[in-house]
Amino acid sequence: MKTLAPWRPVNLLWPGLNAVSAAASVVTAILLLRLIPRMVPSKNSSAGRSPLQNPRDALHASEERFRLLVDAVSDYALLMLDPSGNVVSWNTGAERIKGYKADEIIGRHFSCFYLPEAIARGHPEAELRIAATEGRYTEEGWRVRKDGSRFLAEVVITAIRNNNGELAGFAKVTRDITERQKFDQQLRKAKEAAESADAAKGNFLANMSHEIRTPMNGVIGLTGLMLNSDLDPQQREFAETIRASGETLLTIINDILDFSKVEAGKLLIELLDFDLIETVESSLDLLAETAHGKGIELACEIAPDVHASLRGDPGRLRQILINLIGNAVKFTTNGEVLVRVSMASQTETHATVQFDIKDTGVGISPGEQAALFKPFSQADGSTTRKYGGTGLGLAIAKHLVFLMGGQIGMESRLQKGSKFWFTAKFEKLMASAMPRDTKMVGDLRVLIVDDNATNRQILRHQLLAWKMRPDCATSGEDALKMMRTAASEGRPYGLALLDFQMPEMDGLGLARAIKSDPVIGLTRLVMLTSCGQLLSTAELQEFGIDACVVKPAKQSRLFDCLTLAIDRMTNPNSSPETVAPRPASFPFEVPPLLLKARILIADDNRTNCTVALGQVRELGYTAEAVADGLEVIRAQAQFSYDVILMDCQMPDLDGYEATKIIRRREQAPEGRCPWKAPVHIIAMTAHALHGDREKCLAAGMDDYISKPVRTHELKLALERARGAGTAV
Repeated sequence: MKTLAPWRPVNLLWPGLNAVSAAASVVTAILLLRLIPRMVPSKNSSAGRSPLQNPRDALHASEERFRLLVDAVSDYALLMLDPSGNVVSWNTGAERIKGYKADEIIGRHFSCFYLPEAIARGHPEAELRIAATEGRYTEEGWRVRKDGSRFLAEVVITAIRNNNGELAGFAKVTRDITERQKFDQQLRKAKEAAESADAAKGNFLANMSHEIRTPMNGVIGLTGLMLNSDLDPQQREFAETIRASGETLLTIINDILDFSKVEAGKLLIELLDFDLIETVESSLDLLAETAHGKGIELACEIAPDVHASLRGDPGRLRQILINLIGNAVKFTTNGEVLVRVSMASQTETHATVQFDIKDTGVGISPGEQAALFKPFSQADGSTTRKYGGTGLGLAIAKHLVFLMGGQIGMESRLQKGSKFWFTAKFEKLMASAMPRDTKMVGDLRVLIVDDNATNRQILRHQLLAWKMRPDCATSGEDALKMMRTAASEGRPYGLALLDFQMPEMDGLGLARAIKSDPVIGLTRLVMLTSCGQLLSTAELQEFGIDACVVKPAKQSRLFDCLTLAIDRMTNPNSSPETVAPRPASFPFEVPPLLLKARILIADDNRTNCTVALGQVRELGYTAEAVADGLEVIRAQAQFSYDVILMDCQMPDLDGYEATKIIRRREQAPEGRCPWKAPVHIIAMTAHALHGDREKCLAAGMDDYISKPVRTHELKLALERARGAGTAV
């Protein structure tokens, strides 16, 4: 039961009144009009006026208009009561709702509408007392019709007082809200059912993620370990196919899970400090081998004015880039895919970065472009059969771009290629990357030799940014002519960048020709190759090549190669090097400090244990494995491991509870914990939905990586452990 402040008749359209309260105000006004005659002048005072000017006549006409208005309201029972609670006025709405005609009810006490038990408790009289004391009474309660049926009523009773402040009666408004209550109950049940279904869907997705990722970790992980072993060509081909199929399946799974998060409104972004250039270039690294395998040039151009030190979500940015660049590579059979990064706008605190991905692929017709960013849509029905995919990638990318405060779009012409673009807004970090010291390379004459115009342009702009003096040649023959002419004019090229794969004369043939010519043979050489064309140290020495870098060349990697080659001008006996990202088939270089760490792997799945042990040992660490949380605690107490790779779902005692027990023991008084605290715990789990990372950290874990675990991801996690002060 609740009460409202006393009613004030100065404003019948009082803001905030609901419909019932407004109706009550109208009824109150009518009752006031009936009371006004007591306060108007006498007939004698109106002598000489026309009948139309008589205040009583005007009052009667006004009251009649109000009466007709109230009587016409059929959705509300509008009635007036005398101070004792007897009915003195009754409208057609009251007749419809309560079943009584006016001549049946006027003069009766209003308590006849109440349930017997309410009458026994004195409820009607209590309502009038509250209304008389506080001015207004409101409630929702059950009432009785003439035929004995019950209905749920919304009631407002307002006290009416005359000019002397004496109680003149009550205005009462009632509305039948039985159907509304039924609708509200149905709505509430529907909402509960939807929430239950949503929870069931979330649990299903979580379980599906876990159940699929667990065996996928075995497939991808063991295949990676197999590729690091000695295989004959056919075995290696089979293993590569298994790994590629596993990665494709994992991409589909991730798309489905991410789209489910979009539908549930749970796809969120993080705010982390990151380097934009590193994020873009690492995305290209993942697709370089696929592009080069198709004979496609994959190039990247990052504008010199791009602010690299940003705060945002590098993982989601990388996801968008990989999706768009991967599509460009997928739908391009020859030519190139170019990624351009530039500043769209910036303030002192934020930068809006634009990313353009342009290809020379099959293109998309205008009619098919409209549906591209819709879920489960691809250019046409044959796309899935020919190229694969879920049709969810662009819809997810669009949502992520929206979360990053940007826009996304595309331009395309059939058989002419496509350009997808998007913008994203990031917070600028004041401490940007330190500029490179270009004193060693500055003012050096460099010849770029590449048959691809885009590559030439990108390399030229990059070298100009480093204060070098580049020229370009489109073929090996042109390069030899330019180098000999420059030498004869006394301004030889100190360095040449050679593309490995060119028509007529390839990079190796050009390198051999340069080194065999005494006029230009002192020029230092850097070879640009694809992942599948890495040269051994013996080959580099044989062809006189000082360094080799894989395309698309990272800025830092290219700069290192150039300085390495220039350094050989003064130290000609130093060994040539290949500066390139190591593919999975190459062992990782492990700093000696890392070898000291002891690692415990906790996982009840034997296959996953085998994968994790192989990956950890491949990285140069010592590791043992246990199968559940109880064994983790016993092993840690006995051997004091530096790092624990903790699976979350284990029998008997899961990873969450095991971590909590470990943290409680570490908080024991000094000398009571049997190991050096705190141990660095990394969740290594097949759960990968939103909130799983937070759940792991809340349990006391220090880091989180999801299965399938790639060796380079594990390496980064262990490096973060070292950065946190762990003895790894």
